[in-house]
Amino acid sequence: GRKPLTFGKAKRDNVKHQRFPIDRYVKFGSGSGKSLTIDQVYNILMTLKHTESWVEAFKYIP
Repeated sequence: GRKPLTFGKAKRDNVKHQRFPIDRYVKFGSGSGKSLTIDQVYNILMTLKHTESWVEAFKYIP
């Protein structure tokens, strides 16, 4: 499987990091990964900034 490279680098470099509350808003099928692309993360953050809604922001997760 995929390794959480970005998370590992953030921890090593003491960069503040936080997990999205994905499980609260998105239902994943069995076997689905929860990895996000940089584009998805950007779209989620920008939508959250403009709408203040996790529901709207997570519409970028297929």
